[in-house]
Amino acid sequence: MRSLPMIAIAALVALATAGSALAAHDHERPSRPGDVASQPAPGAAPPTGDDQRGDRPERPARPERPARPERPERPERPGDDSAVTGAPVTVAPTEGRPGRHRGRGIKTDCAYVTSGTFDPIVFPGQPETGHVHDFFGATTINPASTPAALRAANLAGDATTCDRTRDGSAYWVPGLMADGKTVLPTSVRAMYKGAKSRTGRTATFPADFQVVRGDRLATTAQQGIGFRCADVEDAALSATVPTCATGIEGVVRFATCWDGTHAFLPGSAHVARADRGVCPSTHPVSIPSLTLIVRYPSDGEPHDWTLDSGSTAGYHADFMNGWDPAAIARLAGVGRRG
Repeated sequence: MRSLPMIAIAALVALATAGSALAAHDHERPSRPGDVASQPAPGAAPPTGDDQRGDRPERPARPERPARPERPERPERPGDDSAVTGAPVTVAPTEGRPGRHRGRGIKTDCAYVTSGTFDPIVFPGQPETGHVHDFFGATTINPASTPAALRAANLAGDATTCDRTRDGSAYWVPGLMADGKTVLPTSVRAMYKGAKSRTGRTATFPADFQVVRGDRLATTAQQGIGFRCADVEDAALSATVPTCATGIEGVVRFATCWDGTHAFLPGSAHVARADRGVCPSTHPVSIPSLTLIVRYPSDGEPHDWTLDSGSTAGYHADFMNGWDPAAIARLAGVGRRG
C-alpha cells in the first residue's frame, strides 16, 4: 500500500516536465494571424507593413520613359503626275520595275460637236484644208487648236461635251456618207486602259500629246480599225460598213508604244504598235491604250458607204490631248500593278 504514493509522485513529476516543454515550444513558435496573442491590444495602432514583413530596401523609382520622337512626314511617293509635267516635247517616261504593269481603265462618252474641213494636227492653222471631219469633245475646236489651248479653255469643265468634264480633249474621224449623203455620228466613246509593259517602262500621255491612227489611203482592212454593228457583241471589225438593224460603230485602236521623247512627230512617227505586248526598241515606253468607238445611226438598209476621204477601208481617227494632267494620270493608273 506504501507504493501508491510513490507512483503518484512520479506521475506528477512527469506531467510537470511535459508542461514545461510545451510552454517552451509555444514561446519559440512565431505568432500566426488569428492567434489571440497576435491581435493588437485595444486602442493600439495596427501593425504597419514594415512591422509585419520586416524592413525592406526601398524600390528605386522607375525612370521616366523618354518622349517618342515625332514621326517624320512621309515623303510623297513619286506619282503619275511626274509623267505629265515638265517640257511637253521631251517628257521623261516613268520608270517602273520589270514585269507586267496594268493600270485602271476609264471611259468617257463625248457628244458630237461639229463638222469641218480642217485638221489641227495634220494641217495646223489651215482652214478649209483636207477633207471633212466629224469632231467630238472640245467645243472650242478650230484649225488653230493645240492641246494647251484646249486645256486652258476647259479649266472650268464647261468647254467639253464629254461626261468626264476634266476631259477637254478633241477626237475626230473622217465624215461618213451613205449613197453620197452625209451621215452624222451621235457620239464617241473613248476607252482608255492603263499602260502595261514587260520592260517596266510606262508613262501617261505627255501634256501636248497628239496622234493620228490609220491610213486614209488604205484600200484593205487595217489592223485594229473598222466597222461593226452596235447590237452584235464582240463582232469582228470590217473594212466595209455592214448593214445593221440598230446602229453602226466605227472603231479605231491607237498604238501603245511611245519613243519617250516627242509629244508629236509628223506621220505619228513618235508612236508604234506593240508586237504581242512588247514594245520595239525604237519606242520602248508603254502608254495607255486608247480605243475610239464612234456611233452612227442606221436604218437597217444596205447602202453604198464611203468616207469623205475615200474608201471606208481608209477609216482613221485623231486624238488631241486636252485632259487635265492630274486627272488622266490618276485615272489611267499608269505604272501601277493591277
